[in-house]
Amino acid sequence: MSHRDIYLKIEAVEDYSPVEPMEKAGPPVQYKRDCFRNKGHEDGTISSSEADARRLRAVVYREYTDQTYLVPVTDKLVNADINEPIFSHRVPGAVLYTTPGETVQIHVLNEDVVAHSLHMHGLQYGVESDGAWPLGVQRADGQRSDEICPGGTWTYVFDITHEMVGAWPFHDHAQEAGEAIERGLFGGLIVLPKGMPPPDPAHPAPDIDEYLGRIHGGNKKRLLRADALRPEVKFLHKDLLEWMDEWALGEVVRPRTPERIAHIPMFLHRFSDTEGDPLFGSPELEAGGGALFAHTFNDVGDFEYFCQIHPEMEGTVQVTPAAPAGNKAVSIVAGAFVPAVVPVQPGNTVTWTNNDPQQRHTATSKLGVSQPTHSLNGRAFVGNSPTIEVCPGQKMRWYVFNLDLGTLFHNLHVHAMRFQFAGETADVRTI
Repeated sequence: MSHRDIYLKIEAVEDYSPVEPMEKAGPPVQYKRDCFRNKGHEDGTISSSEADARRLRAVVYREYTDQTYLVPVTDKLVNADINEPIFSHRVPGAVLYTTPGETVQIHVLNEDVVAHSLHMHGLQYGVESDGAWPLGVQRADGQRSDEICPGGTWTYVFDITHEMVGAWPFHDHAQEAGEAIERGLFGGLIVLPKGMPPPDPAHPAPDIDEYLGRIHGGNKKRLLRADALRPEVKFLHKDLLEWMDEWALGEVVRPRTPERIAHIPMFLHRFSDTEGDPLFGSPELEAGGGALFAHTFNDVGDFEYFCQIHPEMEGTVQVTPAAPAGNKAVSIVAGAFVPAVVPVQPGNTVTWTNNDPQQRHTATSKLGVSQPTHSLNGRAFVGNSPTIEVCPGQKMRWYVFNLDLGTLFHNLHVHAMRFQFAGETADVRTI
């Protein structure tokens, strides 16, 4: 088998919003849109306050060109997606392609502040490449395959065979894996049939060697890893990354020659951030047992809230001296808070009761917490989400991953088109 090295760095994307992944974008890229004009977006736009309410500290696997982790790979996730943000503002951070006959070595550097790992689905590997806590192994230095500590590294090795042709997700599987996945720490490895070309790579960024020469002090054999740079050199690397951002902003709008096959990896997932501090918030209220949560409102104003498990469920507490006196009650039923709007006087208490016989719910303030958001490739609402542009006669090859850890099923439905799956022609596929 031929060997191939892949370098991934776990890193944060600060203040990421799935409805505004980049504040700086030029035509045709435009964000904060809702072309379906859902409730609250009747004019087709999403307010800045809502974009901010959905912000969180995302975490991704970012691919780099070599073991120094100095130069990120700038390839798009989907070349045909005319709405995709640049490499540094993208969730997920990486989609990898390989073919049968390769041994893939994935070197992972954890630059986050907590432990993470990499767990691969569908491939063949030994216990030393198992990233699922607590099933991994430990080296003499204390580093574990299933819990890479901040600043640590691990190499995962996979032998690719013909039986593995398909699309396989990978994700964090350390002790707090669910929280990390819902902040974007996942990706995909696609095993193509022999002879099928992968997507065209991005145009190489110019002047990279000049920056690297300055970082390495003119010695090309002196490999300095990004996390080991001296303070007086780190600013040069920062300059390089900022310059690559500016260059990439021009690249995303550059016309591309259509590929014979449009490879379209599509991730169905949910953003959620448990690190926030909401103004008020219940624990998960168990189903059917009449579980209660109460909160006293002292300040005047409208306080919007939602269910973190089912974010489409929303309600409002209106605190005003003009409201009828007395405490109020809200019943939680399947899909709704009843009543959805509750007026109370300052100093009164609202009590929520879960009367849904089948599902757990929460009542969580929108203030101080990132609002959960169902997303496609890191973006939500039509107009921000992937917008695929192809030509007549071009073949589209979809790779669909469901990384939503919640209770909802999802499917892929493409209007006015049909696809082949398991020997059948269909226009929808449940995942």
